[in-house]
Amino acid sequence: MTWITVFVCLLLSSPLGLSHPGEEENIYQHAAQPLHHRTPHVSQCKATFQEPEFVKRTIDRRHAEFERLRQERGLDTRSLPLHQRQAGKLAGYLNKDHQVKKPFNKDTKAEQLFAGDGACMMAPLVSEGPLYVSGEQVRRNLTEGEAGVPTSLDIQVIDVKTCRPLKDVAVDIWGCNTTGIYSGVLAYYRTPNNPGDLSVINATALRGIQFTDDEGVAKFDTFFPGHYEGRAVHIHVMVHLGAKREPNGTITGGRVAHIGQLYFDQSLITEVEKLSPYTLNKQNLTINSNDGLLKITTLSDDPFFRYVKLGDRVEDGIFSYIRLGIDPSASWGINPAAYRDESGGHQNLTGPMGNGSTPPVIPPNPIP
Repeated sequence: MTWITVFVCLLLSSPLGLSHPGEEENIYQHAAQPLHHRTPHVSQCKATFQEPEFVKRTIDRRHAEFERLRQERGLDTRSLPLHQRQAGKLAGYLNKDHQVKKPFNKDTKAEQLFAGDGACMMAPLVSEGPLYVSGEQVRRNLTEGEAGVPTSLDIQVIDVKTCRPLKDVAVDIWGCNTTGIYSGVLAYYRTPNNPGDLSVINATALRGIQFTDDEGVAKFDTFFPGHYEGRAVHIHVMVHLGAKREPNGTITGGRVAHIGQLYFDQSLITEVEKLSPYTLNKQNLTINSNDGLLKITTLSDDPFFRYVKLGDRVEDGIFSYIRLGIDPSASWGINPAAYRDESGGHQNLTGPMGNGSTPPVIPPNPIP
């Protein structure tokens, strides 16, 4: 089924640059829309995901990343508390608890944490929304010194036709900061009386690209995104096939085979939102159950990250992981709101946040 992308804009109070999270701001609410219902579905790959060697590699990879993150943050010598709570048998993905809560301490074996539940997840395919910026850098760390709860992402890309990991594909992600601000799109903050803050168009925080490894995995170090009014907390993801990494750290060529959004449990969002600088956010919080797009996608998919807290406090950091099943034969045109080149950021005047006219769709480039 094909949907027409609808951008719904609500104007709040006065404008805000990225560097002033305590002030009120003008925000264009936006909602990418479902493009179609995919077939085949990643659930058909269940047998592959249960192969002993596949399971072992998955466990070893996730556990190694978990240990690396704990060591990096000085948590490796701290005994972890025993987690005794059990995830309830709740109906549907929306109400499912995605935190790993099996009893563990510093001596717990890796397979007790990272095996079994959570292997078969697929992100919904949606339009890219009005805040995509092309020309971002290939990099792992996206924080650029901004504050927030440290969050590392492990995103595995699977071919739903062969049920095997896809190597050397470019995973492109973007999200908002702790107060609901997206970097890189000037018109997002522009009003008739304010031409915009150039620091916004040139900002790049929480945007970046990684190529998948032999296991189809792309890894990012970022921080937990904030919220903005009208949408649940989420991170955007796009998968480029056949893209080439250039000497300047960007990608060119290829085509877009997948566009989606990834979400977090409401209980985790609630816990994070109690912390600074998230408490500076003046926008109304939209909970998962009130997000129309999320409710549609959870009818057939589970677009939520599984996660493990690195310590006994959420402030210590979060390790999140998910598996994306994609159709490598798919090809989607995109129309970025802005783009970056050697001279910095530029608004796409024919884009969804440009001059208000109906934007043309940029056709996908063929794989070379």
